[in-house]
Amino acid sequence: MFRFVSVLLICLVLSAPSTPCNSKTTSGQNHNSSVSTIKESYDAKATNKSCNYGRGKIIDIGITKGNFTPKIHVCFDNTTHRTFWTKHYLGRTNTSNSTDGRTSWSKDFFYKFNPDKIYKKVSNNSDRGHLSPRADFNTDIERKMTYYYINAAPQASNLNRGKWRWIEEEVRARANKESSPVKVITGSGGVLFAFNMYNYTYPEYFFKIVVFKNGQNEVFVGVNNATAAVTTESPFKQSLCKNVIPFCGCFGYSEGIVYCCKLDKDLMQRFGLEKDDVDYKERW
Repeated sequence: MFRFVSVLLICLVLSAPSTPCNSKTTSGQNHNSSVSTIKESYDAKATNKSCNYGRGKIIDIGITKGNFTPKIHVCFDNTTHRTFWTKHYLGRTNTSNSTDGRTSWSKDFFYKFNPDKIYKKVSNNSDRGHLSPRADFNTDIERKMTYYYINAAPQASNLNRGKWRWIEEEVRARANKESSPVKVITGSGGVLFAFNMYNYTYPEYFFKIVVFKNGQNEVFVGVNNATAAVTTESPFKQSLCKNVIPFCGCFGYSEGIVYCCKLDKDLMQRFGLEKDDVDYKERW
């Protein structure tokens, strides 16, 4: 009798339905892995929206999690492979966030040549200069989405790793004090020289515009030349900006390779910006 009961118990155990390893049971409900959380990813999508007075088209860089959410607008010329500017909103950033978000650069939308070859030609004194900086975003996936070549331009190393980086940090510090996100527009312009390959150009300067909710704005311009000596009397400054601001408010810099100026219609046109681009909106 004892032997019969033992065999019966063993058979019952062996025939009992097993619980899958990848299933979780909560309050009597079986949550199988087939009903999984949608994975977050990043992407860049072309649009039909024109920019820079019809010279470019908007490409949206953003996050996909079921639906696509644009995070960066890129004004891009598909013929010359030149990015005129990028635009994003900057809120309070988590400065203690340890995620780095580095990844390889995406060549999407570069159909005529490999941009890696361009940057290798000037690698001794130039960097892949982010337009919308990765540190302006909090999450790892958002920082990775900034690594598109359409969100970069050749930038002198002394500018990228020096005062321009300082400007980016100060803009983030300023945004952290604001109750509403600020709009940040970053671009490049002018031609210092052109590469032989498809006439891709090395920009003469970088610019950054910060637009606040109250309508005020601040403009920063950095000379993109490792050997340039820029002063308040520089012909470059006078030719680009008619109204040089001698003091940049809370940002502090007005001398050297980075300076500040007042945004007017002439400068907007020089940067390829239309009125709607610099008007403040809460979001897109």
